[in-house]
Amino acid sequence: MQGRLIAGAGDIRLEGSSVGTLPVYAHRELGFGYMPQTSMVFDDLTVRENLNLSSNREAPDRYFERFPRLAERMDQPAATMSGGERKILAFVRTMIEDTKLIVLDEPSEGVQPENINHMADCLKERAAAGGGVLLCEQNLPFLTSISSWYLGLDAGTVVLDKPANEVSGADLR
Repeated sequence: MQGRLIAGAGDIRLEGSSVGTLPVYAHRELGFGYMPQTSMVFDDLTVRENLNLSSNREAPDRYFERFPRLAERMDQPAATMSGGERKILAFVRTMIEDTKLIVLDEPSEGVQPENINHMADCLKERAAAGGGVLLCEQNLPFLTSISSWYLGLDAGTVVLDKPANEVSGADLR
């Protein structure tokens, strides 16, 4: 299956249920949302159609204040948007899903700083409301602005596993 690695050891659990061996479609049924780093939107669909893939059709409106370009481009094909705009579209589509946990892979890559700040605000609000966020990110200012726990990996080896209040600048180098 493209884009998925089978764990060589251990288990991946969401609220006590093993998800590591389940088919990808079953992850959504368990409340798991995902935004991949690439191929994150459907190019042949419009912005509206991409957002309508969500089961929560009314929710995107609350994000249009922060990301007004989406509202302006509802009938535009996603393929004609810049890479950063497509990231924002994928981000909003992931945020509006009614899920317990979202996993975001490099959501800030190619996004303008102002919009990265808006993404951070959205993620903080989600976490404050009890939603889980797992962020895979190399943009340290973005990461440090929202994180409550750090798990750092280097070539597959855990090199950092601490709550944010115990992490120093030296830990993040």
